This record gives sequence, structure tokens and C-alpha cells, in this order.
Amino acid sequence: MNLKPTNDVVIFEPIEHDDQTKSGIYMGPSAGKEEPDFGRVVACGPGFQRKDGTREPMAVEVGDTIVVAKHSATPVEIESEDLAFIEATRILAVVEDEC
Repeated sequence: MNLKPTNDVVIFEPIEHDDQTKSGIYMGPSAGKEEPDFGRVVACGPGFQRKDGTREPMAVEVGDTIVVAKHSATPVEIESEDLAFIEATRILAVVEDEC
């Protein structure tokens, strides 16, 4: 299935392994496996549409590793693949130095 997010929605796949990035950030699994703390972006919407019709540029792109707060994403399973949806404004950070 090919998903195309709308507005400022980001679709990501959870990263569920106990490793550290080169910069020392611990990327552990979420407690209870409810929502991920880290994820890899698989699709991005075109950005939030302002009142004047222009779009706010997205701060993330496909392939980025992101940090999200627990319970801020909506987890879904599509074709046996675990994914999560989140509004771009709810993403806490982009990991720049990955393992």
C-alpha cells in the first residue's frame, strides 16, 4: 500500500533496538511497546497550509531518524508492518549522527 500523508503529517516506522548512536544517544525500546521513542521517517506530507495558501516547509524528510514523546504518535499496522502517524509539530528532534 502506498501512503501519502496530508498537511504536516509524518509516517514513521518504530526503531525498537537497544543501541546507542555514535553521539551517545540511547535508542531503547518503548516501555510496554505502546508508541516508539525513536523512528525512521517513511513518508511526509507537503507541510501545514497557512491562511495565505502557502505551505510551512517540513523540518524532516524521508530517511530521517526522529525522536518523539511517548503517547504522541498513533500506532497502526498496515500490511503486517508497524507504522506510526504523528503531526510534524509533535516531533521533538531529528537525530543527525546515527549509528
